[in-house]
Amino acid sequence: MQKEKTYQWHKIAESLSDIPFAANQMAEITVEGKIICLVNQTHAVQACYARCPHAGGNFADGYIDAMGNLVCPLH
Repeated sequence: MQKEKTYQWHKIAESLSDIPFAANQMAEITVEGKIICLVNQTHAVQACYARCPHAGGNFADGYIDAMGNLVCPLH
């Protein structure tokens, strides 16, 4: 029998304007000791691990390409 995943939600801001997005519409925040990259795309905010698993670059210093993909600054 497969164990059901559980999630723990963390409130990070009262409103979207409270998040310090840079000009590239990305922000880096720390939640429970973990560094997270937030991406403010049209109609959605998404979160991911802050570092590229391939090159180790800081995603918040990267960009969103024309297809909507998060691109590491080292690529």
